[in-house]
Formats: sequence, C-alpha cells, structure tokens
Amino acid sequence: MSGTRIFVYFAIFIATAFVLIILWFALGLGLPKNLIVLPEDPQGKVGVLEVKTEGGQQVLSKSHQATGASSASAAPKAPFIMSDAEINEIFGDVINGRPDLPVTITLNFQRGQSILATSGEQINEIIAEVQRRAISSLSIYGYASTTGNVTLNLGIALLRARAVGRALASQGLDSRRFIVESFIDQEADVSATNGVSRPDNLRVDVVIR
Repeated sequence: MSGTRIFVYFAIFIATAFVLIILWFALGLGLPKNLIVLPEDPQGKVGVLEVKTEGGQQVLSKSHQATGASSASAAPKAPFIMSDAEINEIFGDVINGRPDLPVTITLNFQRGQSILATSGEQINEIIAEVQRRAISSLSIYGYASTTGNVTLNLGIALLRARAVGRALASQGLDSRRFIVESFIDQEADVSATNGVSRPDNLRVDVVIR
C-alpha cells in the first residue's frame, strides 16, 4: 500500500490550486504587463484566487483564467481564458525548467514487527523514482504507535526506517543521501484493515526529492 503526496514548486497553493505568477512584458500581444494565470493542480482541481491592486480587484476561479495589471495602481484586467498554447508560449521555459516535485511513498508494517516484509512493490517504486531523477535525496521517516511506551515505540519506528534504508541500499541506492528519523503522530488513526495497522503509526514514509 502506498501513498503519494505531491508538493508544488514555482506556484502558490491557494485552496487546492496553483497560481503561477510571472512578470511578462508582452508589447503588442494585448496582455497585461504583470500576468497572473490560474492553472489546475496535479489532481485536476482549481481553487479561487483574488487579485487586488490599488485600482481594484478581480477573482479567478476557472482553469486557465488570467488577469493582470500594468502597475500597482492600475485596476486588474477583466478575467479571460488563455489557451494551452498561449500559456506554453509565455511560461513554457519556466514550466519545463522546474525541478521534479517531491514524492512520498508509504510502506506499512505489521504490528510488533520491525522487519520489512511484503513491501517489494513500494521498494521498486522508490528505486524507479530515484533513477528517474538526475539528482535525488531520500528522507526516511518511521512513525511510531501512539499507544504504549513512547520511547520504545520510537525505537521500533527507527528500526523500521533503518530496515527500509537497508533494503534500498541493497538495491544500489547511495545511503549517504538518506536521512533516517522516527516520529510520533498524535492524530493517527488506530484502525486496522486486513491485519495491517494504519497510521497508528506502523508505517515508514519515504520522501524523494
């Protein structure tokens, strides 16, 4: 079982949306000097962005909707929709040049076990993601149970994280790029499904950057 959390660069995340903001001096193109575009996030969701200047304000709420102003004192232009081609023409170099976003892959453990068992699929997924990137580092976070002896639980969580690190190193990954730690998550759910205890916290998160 794995989970992925994606974090966004070159964007401002507001109400589950990215906002890509770049100064664009586009004489003759009919575009505002300071152009603001609201694209979808990686899950296809769109938020709401309020653009305000000394001269007024506009609200963006649709994918590819844009506005802008010639100066801080000018009112923002009425929202308009930009095509993919227009966005790529203006922002293509920035979009294509941004680094890969961090990815988190979760490995779950059986209660009372600190030995990596049936997580081959997740290990392979981690290795493939690392190999896809030109440069990468791994943060390996072991999460401890919220019940019982906290010190003991943290120790077990650290053993789990180290077990994941050893499994990855045995596949040729450079352990010098690993950060290995353990934590307690007080908000974790203590339920279990099919014998696998979920975030109570019998899991290891591997964050690939």
